[in-house]
Amino acid sequence: MGAGGPPGVYGNSAFVEHSPSPNIPYVPVASLQVVAELSTLLSDGGLPGSTDEERFIKTLLLALTTMNLAVEEQGGVFGMHLGRMATFLENRATDPSKAFLLRLVGLLRGPYTKVEGDWLKELQADQPKNLQVLLTEVEQALSLI
Repeated sequence: MGAGGPPGVYGNSAFVEHSPSPNIPYVPVASLQVVAELSTLLSDGGLPGSTDEERFIKTLLLALTTMNLAVEEQGGVFGMHLGRMATFLENRATDPSKAFLLRLVGLLRGPYTKVEGDWLKELQADQPKNLQVLLTEVEQALSLI
């Protein structure tokens, strides 16, 4: 890591370790990956997928990743997307035993709270996580807040 901070993206130069100019802000690579994922949201606020379960899992992981970035970046451009994903998840969180999902939906609408976990890594995994395993992880992470 160079003196300018962690590797990232500055302006149009990819993967440089320091800003070529003090006027070009540092943009973390994770933020760019999230923005790319957000650009694929469908009109109902969910990510595309081959099944409803896959769409739910991917949207849940992206929502958690995005909310964590929104906390780090004090909101930024993520609010509208978080609201759309909150609506998608809320419309599918119908099981009363999953009340923690409604708590998460509330957090996605703000004020935002960091939910510990490497959600982006899980989102980018080759195989989607089992829904019940993921829900248990999210419930445990939310219990720590």
